[in-house]
Amino acid sequence: MRYAFHRRPFLLIGLLTLCLFFLVAGLDRAGQSNAAQALAIPMRVLIVPVYLVWLLMSMALVAVFGPGGLPGPFGVVVSGVSFALALTPYFFADYVFHRWRQAAARKVAANDSSGPRSSPLDSSRDEKRS
Repeated sequence: MRYAFHRRPFLLIGLLTLCLFFLVAGLDRAGQSNAAQALAIPMRVLIVPVYLVWLLMSMALVAVFGPGGLPGPFGVVVSGVSFALALTPYFFADYVFHRWRQAAARKVAANDSSGPRSSPLDSSRDEKRS
């Protein structure tokens, strides 16, 4: 589990943001509006990538099926798919972050593997000595 959190930090942020979204909605329905308003402040910033995907999904659904939406069970399935797709920006951020880490590690490994004789300063010193 620790490996998953280390490997996918943005997905963890996305999942916690989605949980925070449901927590704020539940607190608001339960009548705890003060707590819901306090938690809604950071949620509004964190949930922007999720909202962008939901906006695109909603636009596509309205364009294809009209403003009435899908009938009962199909609507539930599409809603579940939209929740899963809402985490796509976080997967993409994790992918980019992982690639960046790999490139940095390769760069460090390449710098560490080069010996002292292969650096430009050492070769110029050798030329001056002869």
